[in-house]
Formats: sequence, C-alpha cells, structure tokens
Amino acid sequence: MIIQQDQDVWEHAFALNINSELQSVRLVGAAVSTSLSLEDDREGELEIRINFKPGAAKTQGQGLTFETDFNFRVIDEANNLTNLVAVDCRFEAVYQLRPGFQPSEVQISAFHGGNVVFNCWTFFREYVQSSVVRMNLPAPTVPLLRLMPKPPNSVSSKELKPATVVGAQPKRASSRKRSK
Repeated sequence: MIIQQDQDVWEHAFALNINSELQSVRLVGAAVSTSLSLEDDREGELEIRINFKPGAAKTQGQGLTFETDFNFRVIDEANNLTNLVAVDCRFEAVYQLRPGFQPSEVQISAFHGGNVVFNCWTFFREYVQSSVVRMNLPAPTVPLLRLMPKPPNSVSSKELKPATVVGAQPKRASSRKRSK
C-alpha cells in the first residue's frame, strides 16, 4: 500500500516532520470479531480490506497528539459474506515539537494524513496479526505501507485530496486451513 501526497502537501508534512520527534504510539481503542467457527474449512478466495482515517489532532504545549482509526476486514464476496474477520482499532501518536516551532493547521493536516498513519502502521499490522492468531486463525499478511510524493504533473493539485491511498484493497488471497 502506498500513501501518495501531492508536492505541496508533502512539503507541509515534511516541514512538521523535521521539527518533531515521535515520543510514543499506543493503542487507545479496539474491537475484534469473527463469524468463522473453528470447524469452518472455507475454501476459495477471500479478500482483505484495509482502511484508515485520521482522527483528532491536539496541540499541547510543545507536543502534538494524533489519533488514527484503522479497520481490517476479511470478506468472501463470492458467497456475499462480509466481516468474516473484523479488527477495528485506534492508535494515538504523540510527537514532541522542536522548541519555538509552531506548526500551521495545513502542516498538521498534511502530517496527520501521511506521516502519522505511516508511524502507526507497524503497530496496526502487529495488532491485526496477533489478534487474528488469538482467534485460532492463520495470521493474515497485512501489507507494508509506503509514503511518497505524487509524481509531478500526475493530477492537478486542485483535483487532489490531501492523500491518496494506492492499493487500499490488497489482492485476493486463498484461504488457508487453520490448526484445530
């Protein structure tokens, strides 16, 4: 998966990035569920869907706190079954700002839509994998995330949202048998 930001958004995020340091990332909310039984030997194609949404951003003195919501779903479109596995979680990332640096709202928004998601991603991946394994199901492959600027002249900046996610729905994967 790739988060691509247009050049001016990328530059605003970079300005905040070079003037901040990640202090902590923590899980602040979660819900997990499965509709699969241990006897279910489902064969065929399952699809993984992953979404994220930047949440609240708070400035506190020389610090910034960001929340980001993540959703992971396993679905079986062929049989019209959704949420075979569902993992919803919220992570909070806390950054310390360089003394004297006051980020603009544009910088905060650009940073939240790319860098914060990227910094929380490894925690999200691990949480999904360990939660699914605790359901006695095989650990899913949650793709790596890359953050990069959009190539010049790809789309006019007036047509762009703050970030575009490429590959938000990973390709289908065959289901695997679970140990019983």
